[in-house]
Parts: sequence; C-alpha cells; structure tokens
Amino acid sequence: MSGTPEADRLKLPHGYTNATTRSAGVVRKSYLGPDADRRFRVEYAALVRM
Repeated sequence: MSGTPEADRLKLPHGYTNATTRSAGVVRKSYLGPDADRRFRVEYAALVRM
C-alpha cells in the first residue's frame, strides 16, 4: 500500500490479518506475519475442497 487516498480506497475492509486489495475486479491477498505460509496453505486447501 502506498498510503495514498486511492490506495486506501482499494483496500478491502475485512483484510485485517492480511493485506487485501481490489483492483479492476481482481482481489489480491498478501499473507502477512510469521505464520503466513501456513495460513495460505490452509485457506487454499479449503477453497480447493469447495
């Protein structure tokens, strides 16, 4: 995030544990923190199973 008003507008409100943004209809999530890889794998597995 650049801290500009435009970047803040694109930040999604429910991405409190990750950096979640939307641009041109695409949602991007960057997992943050020391357990980021584990959380990514758990979420990915859940989405694949759906």
